Amino acid sequence: MAGDYSKDEAHASPAPAFTFNCAQCGSPIQVNVPGQSLTFACRSCSAIVQEDSKGNRIIAQTSQKSVYKPLFELGAKVDFRGDKWQILGFMVRSDEEEQFFWREYLLFNPYLGYRFLTESDGHWNFMHTTKIVPTVSAQHRRWMGTLYKNYYRGSAKVQYVLGEFYWRVKVGDVVQVQDFIAPPDIISAEIDDSEIVWTAGKYVSPDDIQKSFKLFGPMPALVGTAPNQPEKFTKTRNQMLYHWLGFVVLIFLIQLALGSGQKINLFQTTLQRPVKGDEVMRTESFMIDKDQANLEISIAAPLQQNWLEVVGTVVPEDNQGQAFGFQRELARYTYEEAEDNVVQDSADLFFPHLPKG
Repeated sequence: MAGDYSKDEAHASPAPAFTFNCAQCGSPIQVNVPGQSLTFACRSCSAIVQEDSKGNRIIAQTSQKSVYKPLFELGAKVDFRGDKWQILGFMVRSDEEEQFFWREYLLFNPYLGYRFLTESDGHWNFMHTTKIVPTVSAQHRRWMGTLYKNYYRGSAKVQYVLGEFYWRVKVGDVVQVQDFIAPPDIISAEIDDSEIVWTAGKYVSPDDIQKSFKLFGPMPALVGTAPNQPEKFTKTRNQMLYHWLGFVVLIFLIQLALGSGQKINLFQTTLQRPVKGDEVMRTESFMIDKDQANLEISIAAPLQQNWLEVVGTVVPEDNQGQAFGFQRELARYTYEEAEDNVVQDSADLFFPHLPKG
């Protein structure tokens, strides 16, 4: 899962998919997310094509030594965990000594961004990148109020790629990896010379995968127990969150950004109520009276020893225009040791060039 999705996590509807011909074998290569994907692996000859900073496509590798078959059809769309995802890419990685291997699938939703579905020895995790950096606690890490124990430190080496990816990747790439667990949750850091990318995720039962995804073959056999596999009768944090979050307060400030630091307030509201984890909260409507406007949305939540994930969509009232989605994690935890504190209970989102309406 190398490569941070560095763009803001507010995603516009994507441009239409298209194909280009592989420079090595001439076969068509599908581009499902134009403007974001940077690596494409040809399904016919296994050549890896990358897009440079000027938009030129070059062959980064002419072939791949090994060939692995994904369980799912690349390009297919699936309903998983209440959202629709498109399967973009498939990657096989190993430790640097090539003693153990695992598989990763890159999923995309135009309003929620990217997710990673990983499988090792028949055990699955659903992962996403996070900009909230865990704090250090001895040899462990604390993230979103939970202490994660150190599980693994080593390397991850790319063995095979297929499909498309939003970062430049090729066979042989190596990053350093650190995994920390608090079953059923896991957080992971990938470190290279230029960045540290944190991802967070949760164990997914094989039954959930089999129900949601169309498989090309049998499910991988379960081997042993995964490091973050929950006990059979333990409620997961997601299940408890689903039943009751408590009293939620969300403050929205929506402004037009005019440049030179000038802003015009369009709308401000505070949503506060007892809310279940899956409940939808809606603001009142607001009007944009300028064409090609730059919209800024500020979100804040007065949290105490708690965290909140906000997933939202800005939707035209007539449902005829383009919708824009966003996702943010808010958290505030304070501890005796100040360096363990997590204070990120507000976020700003920027939507450029919106139409009047």
